[in-house]
Amino acid sequence: MRDMINPTFVRTFLTVAKTQSFVKTARVLGMTQAGVTQHVQRVEAAYGAPVFSRERERHCLTDLGKTLVSYWTEVFRSHEDMLNGLQPDNPLKGECKIASTGSFGLMFHRFLMKLNRRHTELCFHFYDVPHVRILSGIADDEFDMGFVTQKVIDPRLVSEVIDREELLFLYSKRHRIKSVSALFELGFVDHPDGRYGLHRMTRQIAPEMEAQARTIKIRSFVNFIGNILDPVAEGLGFTVLPEHTHSVYRDKNVITYLKTEKRVIDEVYLVRRAGRKLPARFDLVINEFKKFRDQSARRLD
Repeated sequence: MRDMINPTFVRTFLTVAKTQSFVKTARVLGMTQAGVTQHVQRVEAAYGAPVFSRERERHCLTDLGKTLVSYWTEVFRSHEDMLNGLQPDNPLKGECKIASTGSFGLMFHRFLMKLNRRHTELCFHFYDVPHVRILSGIADDEFDMGFVTQKVIDPRLVSEVIDREELLFLYSKRHRIKSVSALFELGFVDHPDGRYGLHRMTRQIAPEMEAQARTIKIRSFVNFIGNILDPVAEGLGFTVLPEHTHSVYRDKNVITYLKTEKRVIDEVYLVRRAGRKLPARFDLVINEFKKFRDQSARRLD
């Protein structure tokens, strides 16, 4: 009978499988690259075959490597579930790994900080990552739960609508704007989702302006969501963003929005792994957020 492999070696191997890089793994785990290499070699020695093949700058899994990733991920997951089952389920204590992206994440993180001040034994790990990473991270138990604005069809996951957020035409109060055409004369403050949002808003609210939207003058481009409204606040142009971005902006009182008859509203989905029962502290987080959502006057009107 073979000796049981050291779980530390396996965790190092799983991290390399995720990062596809020995250098990144060493950085993530606080190890030397030589130490990472040694751990992977121990795994290969235990199973008698390579677990990675080098392709250009990446380390890709061999067939054995893929089998081990699937097997050991489930082993660690089952072990964690067993340990959680042995512990008293205290809703006011423990770690929560939550992922979100975009404007909803800005607002939800602010809510978590307020909740954390009341319940100091809770430890929130909050990740601002792209949509695809959120889903894969929840499926792999990297995150406990997450929030996305697109409907989830992955059978490994379950989702429910937790909130809604409205897309808005936002501009500085120093301008007197009464129409979409007047708004367009200001020029556009672009951002990674800017053109997409402008297209959606124009198509549903002012379809006669679609041609102008395609050729609109770009006054600025901002990549970081927390700073997109800075040039807008200075009167340099208008932008399109979900209402949550405005609700947490530090100078939100100098910015207003264009009232329109039609509204563009996105649903926000709470996502969890199917079949996994989360500890009671997550029920606390969700229930407290629903109270926060219902009590907060986030809608601009």
